[in-house]
Amino acid sequence: MDLYHLSLKCVYWASQENIKSAVHLTKNAEVTRAHLQRQLRNKGAENNRLTVQLRV
Repeated sequence: MDLYHLSLKCVYWASQENIKSAVHLTKNAEVTRAHLQRQLRNKGAENNRLTVQLRV
């Protein structure tokens, strides 16, 4: 394999690794976002319950 084709192969491999990393980071961000949204909903519900208790 000549140097040109070896270089192309290295660039291709690096781009594939970058794509895998981007997909992994995107999945992690989606999981984190869902977790934070659940926490926010739970805190909102707790806040509403406490507000009702204070009014009683």
